[in-house]
Amino acid sequence: MRGFDTKDHVLTAFGGAGPQHACGVARKLGIEKVLVPRYGGVLSAYGLSLSDAMVEETGPEKIVAKKGGEVNVNGERFRKLEERAKEKLRKEGYKEEDIQTEKFLNLRYEGTDTAIFTKSKEDGKGFWEDYGAR
Repeated sequence: MRGFDTKDHVLTAFGGAGPQHACGVARKLGIEKVLVPRYGGVLSAYGLSLSDAMVEETGPEKIVAKKGGEVNVNGERFRKLEERAKEKLRKEGYKEEDIQTEKFLNLRYEGTDTAIFTKSKEDGKGFWEDYGAR
């Protein structure tokens, strides 16, 4: 995608099942060498311990937007999805003040099947201009 040939690289496999699948992945990508660190499972667990917890809640919505118009996103729908996600994190022991949320929309141009995952503007105004609406 960026002009790099995967054949010129070494695939590194971490985690419990990573090395089990690495040779098949390497074969498909044309990679000749696979590096499996001695403590790959420990490194994977350490990386997970440093990562942020994330919960994703989704729901279908059909909104038709025109250039220059507002996208009337159902705020109540977002609020319910947000509350459901927060409740899952609270049950895992996270404090309310440590929870941050972001809203995204899967947008499609009319007549297409491919969605574009985009961060939602809170007010919906001018939303489509950022994404090349015609």
